[in-house]
Amino acid sequence: NKPVREIALVPAAEPIEYEITYRSSAQFLIPLVAMATHSESKQKTKSFTDALKTKGFNHGTYLTDMLAERLRAIGYRVTVLSNIPRSPDDPDSIDYEKLSFAGDIALQVRIEAIGYYSGFGSNAFVPKVNVGAISFTPGGINYPYEASVYYGVDAKPGKDWAISSPETANYETYEALTADLKAVDAIYRDALSKIADRVVSQFKV
Repeated sequence: NKPVREIALVPAAEPIEYEITYRSSAQFLIPLVAMATHSESKQKTKSFTDALKTKGFNHGTYLTDMLAERLRAIGYRVTVLSNIPRSPDDPDSIDYEKLSFAGDIALQVRIEAIGYYSGFGSNAFVPKVNVGAISFTPGGINYPYEASVYYGVDAKPGKDWAISSPETANYETYEALTADLKAVDAIYRDALSKIADRVVSQFKV
């Protein structure tokens, strides 16, 4: 096999939503509490998503740029693909067999989840940023690398796919979380930058 020198990067789509998730022990015991909690999560998810999208922070583009920058820094030639047909409902669903590219291999990154989580004994809101990455050869014949990296609430200490978030990234209330969206954007960018570092460090061709 010839060495991989050129990577076609499938850019991450922008998040469809920024999810606010509430969890409490009571919701598993009392159906009305479960319904109210679910409804509140949905309402706050919509409000949070609308507010962040209005700001145009473009976290999918930022993740793509960070990954391309780091891959180039270790010697790869990187071309970011454009004009890829995408479904509005699932923009990261790509037909690897039909995707045409000129590189030795393609790499797709996707934001699988992004938002804030609160629950189970704590009122604090903790960041959640989960990113998936997969590489594939022309025609989708081989998939040399596939991984997910979790930042924040889903991270388990000591795992190579996990990145713990600092307590400074937490918010005590939803009102505090939404009071300074530029600060939230900075937290997400820090998370995505760290995730890009981890993906590149694990990348196998």
